[in-house]
Amino acid sequence: MRNKLLAFVFFICLSSLGFAAIASNETFGLNKALKSNLPVIVKLGADWCYPCREMKPILIQLAKDFGDKAIFLDLDINKYRELAKEHKVMLIPTTLFYNNQGKFIYKHVGFINRDQIIKILKKNKMVR
Repeated sequence: MRNKLLAFVFFICLSSLGFAAIASNETFGLNKALKSNLPVIVKLGADWCYPCREMKPILIQLAKDFGDKAIFLDLDINKYRELAKEHKVMLIPTTLFYNNQGKFIYKHVGFINRDQIIKILKKNKMVR
């Protein structure tokens, strides 16, 4: 319960500062994000995974940079096993990219830096 509350407070703080959504699975469901008419970037990972933890500040910064133009989700692979199975996720972190219609566009396996994420978003015309 405490973790859910902290995640919710974190999300509210980001929202009040004008950040786009970067949320854990407890605060912003994937289905809701995919129906938002915004590009959605999903990082599947785990707390024990060092590269996954290293990506979190990158996603937070991207959420700030893109404002209300994209949604960034940080999901626990153990709670989203069906999604992982659907996309044949074998290693974490794995980052999934969806366009503004909720259609899956691209999968990146392993750590991905800020510039690479922006390049994928622009290449697929998900943002300008």
